[in-house]
Amino acid sequence: IKVVADCKNKKVKSVTLTNLACFADKIDVDLKTKNYGTIKVSTAFGGDSFLICNASDFNLKIEPKNAIKFVKIAKELLREANLSIGFEHPTIAGLNYLSFCQFVEPLEKNNKSILTGLNTVVIRPGKLDRSPCGTGTSARLAVMKEKNEIQINQEFISESIIGSKFKASIEEEITINNKKCIIPRITGSAFITGKQNLYIDRDDPFPEGYRLNDTWP
Repeated sequence: IKVVADCKNKKVKSVTLTNLACFADKIDVDLKTKNYGTIKVSTAFGGDSFLICNASDFNLKIEPKNAIKFVKIAKELLREANLSIGFEHPTIAGLNYLSFCQFVEPLEKNNKSILTGLNTVVIRPGKLDRSPCGTGTSARLAVMKEKNEIQINQEFISESIIGSKFKASIEEEITINNKKCIIPRITGSAFITGKQNLYIDRDDPFPEGYRLNDTWP
């Protein structure tokens, strides 16, 4: 992964990364669900595997008040999609399942005629990414390219459920194992919120930590 920091006055203002090869797997296929009927979904790899669906199919807007609804819907969609659609990465052994569910709203153009798109990514056990999700944005770019909704080096503003934004684009198209892939480029920023010092006491009976069954629902 190539990473470049844009600095000013000894401070990092933004970071741009060039992601690994990403690809669309299935485009606009039918997913039958118990509670939501049959909906159109796409699957893609953006650094992890994603199920991508339209928020409008559930009569929802991507806004904070709908967060718990997205979490509940995603659980059913991922369960059903892994059973009926599935996913398998051609070169990464063991990545044979869909990890995350991404809800999207239709693409638009802002007042500068730049392509924009809202999304929210549900992360187990019940969180929404506070960012537009780098791997999720990469997966969406792959689907957009497959559907001819974006061109090479065209700028795309990916926006999260709380309004945070990434600037994204596609550097190039390549082919790996006969699969058409894209190389995404994503620019974002982060902010230091604190420091923490960690210590190991020589008398600590658990210097390597401990592990119990997951207690988080």
